[in-house]
Amino acid sequence: MTSRELSSLFYLNIELKRIKKNISKLKEKLRKLTLENTIGGIVMDGLPHGYTPGRPTENVVINLYSLQEDIKNQLNEQLEYFLKKQLEYEKSKAAIEEYIDTIPDAELRSIFKYRCIENMNWSKIGEILSMDRRTASRKYYDYINSQKN
Repeated sequence: MTSRELSSLFYLNIELKRIKKNISKLKEKLRKLTLENTIGGIVMDGLPHGYTPGRPTENVVINLYSLQEDIKNQLNEQLEYFLKKQLEYEKSKAAIEEYIDTIPDAELRSIFKYRCIENMNWSKIGEILSMDRRTASRKYYDYINSQKN
């Protein structure tokens, strides 16, 4: 397994967080649109206002409904995309865990699990395993490079 494949969980995790953020924004937008958008009454500011032909209340309701439907559609698309990426993440994680389990050395397995599954930086890994961050990094990349041959 290549270093790029091993780091895929890190990037998928970032992507999942971004999608979750988009979903939260859309939910908040829908909530605000539903709660705060009311039909206005007569403006009493003393200034003349032009006549609006047609049915302004009906137009506001239609526009509001249309906006709500657009946001709901966007939300559904984001939820479907999130589920697709979550499945991809789980498959990738399972493959990486399977690969890590084949590593014969326990210390090396720990380095790989902390780095690839837990997304820890080298300093944190070194601290946990009581070694320098460069030592952890070197062992990781030495093992990957030894597997290429």
